[in-house]
Amino acid sequence: MVGPNVWNFQDTVDQLLERDALVQVKDATDWRTQTLRLLGDAAARQELGNRAAAFVQSQQGAADTTLDLIRGLLKTRSFVLEAEAADAAVAADDLQRQAG
Repeated sequence: MVGPNVWNFQDTVDQLLERDALVQVKDATDWRTQTLRLLGDAAARQELGNRAAAFVQSQQGAADTTLDLIRGLLKTRSFVLEAEAADAAVAADDLQRQAG
């Protein structure tokens, strides 16, 4: 259960809400209503928990996937920088030959 201020993890909240795996309350009155509802309904609590657990499991490996993407970008950038350095070295050699 979360309140209305979730700006720093809005994407995750949206995904959980889409899967009916999270209860978002508007205020203290809504929190009380939802808490009492869940306390009185074991099946609803279980389903909510099951859907939340399924979401968490679906996200396993997300950090590794992100790191793989970053590594790929760094390798590409490194390759570009190496190529630019090689081009600069060739240009410097050309200038030295022209000056010499």
